[in-house]
Amino acid sequence: FRASLVFSSLTNKHFDKSKKVLGDNSPEFESASNQNLWLRQQLDAQKQAESIPLKKTFGFNLLNDGLVRHIISFLNQRDLCSLMHLNTEWNEYIEDSVAWKSLFLSQFNRQEPNIQSLREKEKSSWRLLYMQHAVLGGISMGEAERYLSLFPKTADYEHDKTTLLLKIIEYGKKRNDDDFVLRKGQELLDIHISLGNFNEAASVLLSQASLYNWRKPYKYPSGKFSWIVPEVKNLFPSESLHERKTRLFLQAAKCYSDGKYWEKGIELLKQLRAIHEESNGTKLLADLLERENSLCRDLQTKDRFFEEYFLVEFHGKGWHKDLLNKKYVYKGAEVERIADFASKVRSRFPGSRIIHSADVPEDQGQYAHVRPVKPLQRISNSLAKEHNIYQAPKKKQKKDEHKTLSQEKFEAYNNVNTFVFSRPFRKGKKSTNEFEGLWIQKTILITKDQFPFMNRRSEVDRFITIESGPVANAADMMKEKNQQ
Repeated sequence: FRASLVFSSLTNKHFDKSKKVLGDNSPEFESASNQNLWLRQQLDAQKQAESIPLKKTFGFNLLNDGLVRHIISFLNQRDLCSLMHLNTEWNEYIEDSVAWKSLFLSQFNRQEPNIQSLREKEKSSWRLLYMQHAVLGGISMGEAERYLSLFPKTADYEHDKTTLLLKIIEYGKKRNDDDFVLRKGQELLDIHISLGNFNEAASVLLSQASLYNWRKPYKYPSGKFSWIVPEVKNLFPSESLHERKTRLFLQAAKCYSDGKYWEKGIELLKQLRAIHEESNGTKLLADLLERENSLCRDLQTKDRFFEEYFLVEFHGKGWHKDLLNKKYVYKGAEVERIADFASKVRSRFPGSRIIHSADVPEDQGQYAHVRPVKPLQRISNSLAKEHNIYQAPKKKQKKDEHKTLSQEKFEAYNNVNTFVFSRPFRKGKKSTNEFEGLWIQKTILITKDQFPFMNRRSEVDRFITIESGPVANAADMMKEKNQQ
């Protein structure tokens, strides 16, 4: 549609230009369609003499290559991708079109000679190079691989590696390259397991399992459908789709067990049991029931603690553009103190200064404002409606279901993307009653991802600030005491 609009606006200019080639003895036309028909006939008759190449297979019989390229230069990346899906001719023409080059140079701050040599080195089309930079954050696939190899193999660089690997996996998904996605997912899985991040490792395995559908055959790159999925060298053998997905689910359940997230492991095993009850897999069903009973015993008898969460705000003009003025929620260790977490931030960024005050210097330095935040399972319906925040319906507890205090607290710290921190301040005239003018400012922050997921940090998407007076504060304190 966009291309047709551009075509309409350029037809008259093309006609005027063609008159100079064909002569001024052209007839008058009653309509634009007659005008275009005459022009097409004239161009077809004289194309050999005038050397005007036409793109007949594209449906632009009227236009020469230069004008087709000019029309395409008006389109954005979404429009170009839509054209590629029209037919094979369009796909081949758009794949290495100079339009991608124009888009690339206009959106990414990279020198053309350098990027040209990079393109030749990595043997990438302009479209692929554009796609890589858009998904990977301004770098090519080859550069991303080199960065991964250069990161030290220490816990300090955990977030750098996992964040980059997630971008690489996303790039593989956009290219529908399942083999690539599984291999990079394995690298991410190895990092989490080596650091003891078992719940995050389970999230990676479930993401890999989502490539397969229990009730639909697997689609090969060639377009063929089959219930047998291909081998992934040194990772998975060629096997049935159900075997592959079952394998991944069992590994995820094991990781949830090691991460003491027994509820999630039980949920996965129940899903597997329901699937295999349909296929009458008696031996596997017995194994699944045994695993499920083991997790249920652990849930009722073993103690566990919860991980703390911290908000880190990167201030100062000395930070790299990827961190400048960014705000992230980090998932810390079990019952981790703020001093211990702050030392980790300082270890990763030796030149930075850790601050705990809201007064942030605006200079060339690097300042990391670190503070603890508490997870918030739900906010009030009125607040959610006011700020257009979606909340899933509250689950009703079954009558025969009894949760221990440990279970309730653990659940409060998982499956969350909403957090809160508070600071007291005084409002109004001074009073002999110290609580009379005491107000609380609560800051609610919503992250882009829900913990736990495949990374242990998530960027803050929204901030909501509310103030509550002395009466509301007293009511909240009473509510907390009653819950305790």
